[in-house]
Amino acid sequence: KMDDPKTVGLTLFGIAAYSFFYARLVAKPLVLAGNDEIKELMKQVPALNSVYFPPPYLWHADFQLIPYTLKGMWYKHYPNSKWYRQMVRLTDGEEIALDWVVSSSGMAVDGLPSDPEDETPVLMLHHGAFCNSADMPGQDYVQEALRRGWFVCALNRRGHAGPLTRPKWNFFGCPDDVHCVTQSILQRRPKAKLFTIGLSAGSGLVATVFGKGDAVNDFHAGVCVCPGFDITKCMGRFANFYADMLLKHGKKFFLKVNKALLEHLPGYHDCLGATDLQEWIDHAYAMAGCESKEHYYDTYNPVNYVYQSTRPVLSICSENDPLCVVENFYDNQHRMESCNSPVGSILTKTGSHLPFYEGLFLGNWAEKVSFQFFDAYLQREEAKLSSG
Repeated sequence: KMDDPKTVGLTLFGIAAYSFFYARLVAKPLVLAGNDEIKELMKQVPALNSVYFPPPYLWHADFQLIPYTLKGMWYKHYPNSKWYRQMVRLTDGEEIALDWVVSSSGMAVDGLPSDPEDETPVLMLHHGAFCNSADMPGQDYVQEALRRGWFVCALNRRGHAGPLTRPKWNFFGCPDDVHCVTQSILQRRPKAKLFTIGLSAGSGLVATVFGKGDAVNDFHAGVCVCPGFDITKCMGRFANFYADMLLKHGKKFFLKVNKALLEHLPGYHDCLGATDLQEWIDHAYAMAGCESKEHYYDTYNPVNYVYQSTRPVLSICSENDPLCVVENFYDNQHRMESCNSPVGSILTKTGSHLPFYEGLFLGNWAEKVSFQFFDAYLQREEAKLSSG
């Protein structure tokens, strides 16, 4: 009975305990910034200067992933946008799929129509592991960009949108591939400003592209959502349930599908026999065109490059991320704080791996931050033109 003192007491205790734990999660994010340029940009992002309110009924990391996964499955079967595929030929002859979301009247058969004077921004999304444009967990980002009148595309890394045709594959993607694609866009729209958002595994590619500089980077500003930072160790820190699931899927998704092309390479059979994700990545060096594990990490580890970026790039992380765990963030905190580059990072109390739900109606806080960051950049550039 509710009028029983013990029942009332336990109920009040439960409410108080739940409120206490929830209140610990309601806070402003931790903000780290490199040089003055990124500090000024981040000051112009309203969401970074206010409290982040996760849903009071959905703040646990695993709980947030349930509706997020269901939402992704729904969009896969009932998409709210249509993708138009453009195949881009890379320097080694491989073709990768660049999928666009624009009105059917504005799409050429093989990509954006040429317009040398058009300055409409283009947003390129880099999906997570084993995803592509059909089930990419980034529909919120797509819709917000379309609402702004931007062009939106998703770059499907090698092996993600179909079997390989060349014996080269890199779990985190190749910066040179990205450059080849962005150059194909700029040939048609040379005045367009390119922006990018990398999700999970895709964030490592964004960070590396920015760190390698103008030789490969055509983006004006970028965001990395749930990065792993140091790829020599981040894959070994996944929660066991997710690690086992991803390892099993990865062997099937990449290695077995492309066996005929890859099995002659050193490390292929070691990858098939790997018992954890980090071991799997350790043995995949030859498939990425490298001579050794050390060569691979020297070439593709984002933390070797991102702090040398000359263009603004922002990372969004969560303390309760079960995949890209918070230790990855703290291991790099000193480098983030001491670098003299436009590199910023933020850390929230909750957000899980990608959802970053906020409020009662499950808005995407990371999406809001990303576009406010891009707005701050565009406003700054407009002010420069006005004053110049």
